[in-house]
Parts: sequence; structure tokens; C-alpha cells
Amino acid sequence: SINIHTPPSKIWSRIRKMTGKYQHHPPPSLVINANICSDPGVVAEYLASHYEVVSSSNTYPAQLLAAKPGHERHLLYFATNQQLIYNEPITTREIVSALRTTKASSPGEDAISYEMLRHLHPTALSYLLAICNKIWLTGCFPDQWRRAIVLSFSKPPTDCTSYRPIALTSCVVKLLEKVVNARLTRYLESLGLFSRLQYGFRKMMSTQDTRVRVTTEIREALNVRQHTLCFL
Repeated sequence: SINIHTPPSKIWSRIRKMTGKYQHHPPPSLVINANICSDPGVVAEYLASHYEVVSSSNTYPAQLLAAKPGHERHLLYFATNQQLIYNEPITTREIVSALRTTKASSPGEDAISYEMLRHLHPTALSYLLAICNKIWLTGCFPDQWRRAIVLSFSKPPTDCTSYRPIALTSCVVKLLEKVVNARLTRYLESLGLFSRLQYGFRKMMSTQDTRVRVTTEIREALNVRQHTLCFL
């Protein structure tokens, strides 16, 4: 729906769709063996092969490859107190709170969007909560949620390395991640476990805080005729 709070860009997008004016997207092209190929199927397969190579273990240093099998044979076991606050079952309030922070996002392979989750009937929401708690308490994660739809966006030149991949994962998985992240953040903040110098990915903090701190350090050093070193 459109209201007084709808961004102008979204309004014009709706108008263009209603009038049948769609933005033309040229077919993807790729340089393969010194030839320009525009066949979508061939381009998709070539990009998939490229992503498989760059994300495989073969790109790791030899020292890591030699040590990797031995470490993977030892399963990790975290002995923890189930009574800790971050180990408690997930609540409906946490799910609803996490949903309020979501923005418009393309769904993953299951085609379930945030918009659908935000309009769930209370009964359906209780089923979603039960699924999340089953995963959270048993550690059994669905294999289907490990898959993603990979979209490729090109930048000149037109070889495979110029394509930037974007992975679309399940919105349900990302919702669960938001709940866990909120829990851990509250816990770490309450105990003061974050460094006072960490400004990224923290509420009420931004890059502006970093700039102010650096500027202050420089001014204070100049006042006493000293120098300030900054490593980027």
C-alpha cells in the first residue's frame, strides 16, 4: 500500500509498473576463451564453476590444508550451563521484536519473505516459534536452510572475476540469527565485554564516534606539543 510515509522512489516504481514501463535489463555477457558469450545458461554455468573454484579448499595455504583434516576430526564440545540467559528457549516476544527490525529483502530458496512472516497469524507464529526452539535447543539445523540463491552483478570488465555474487538465504534463518545476535549483544553489553574502542556493529555508535575520538586525540596531542599515530 502507498501512504504519506511511502518513499517517492517506491511510488514512482509502482507507477511505472502500473503503466507497463519496465526497466530494460540487457542479457548478461561474459568473456569466455576470448569470446563474448551472451547465452544465459552458459554464463550461469561458467559463473557457478568460477564460484566453486574460488570458494573451495584449494585456495587455502598449503600449511592450512595440511592441518585442516586433523582438526576437523576432533568434534567441538561446548560444556555450558543451560541456565544461562542466552541458552533459554526463544520467546514469542523475541521473534516479534526481531521482525520489527527487518526491511524489505528478497527471499531465499523457500520463497518466504519478511513481509509474509510479519503478517503471520498467531497460530502460525507459534509454529514458527516451535521450529526455532527445536533448532536452538537440539542444535539440529535443516540442510535446506544451508542453501542459497546466488545472484551475480557485473562490473566492467566482463570476465568472471568482475561479477560480484550476492547470496539470498532463507528469511526464516536470518530472523533466527537476529534473535541470537540480539541475545548475545545484550549479554556482552551487560558485562562490559566489548572493547571501549569498538564502535562498529553496536547500537548508538557509528563511524562518527571514531572520527570524533581520533580528532580529539589529535587536538589534545597538539595542545601539549606531541604527535599522534593512527594505523588504518
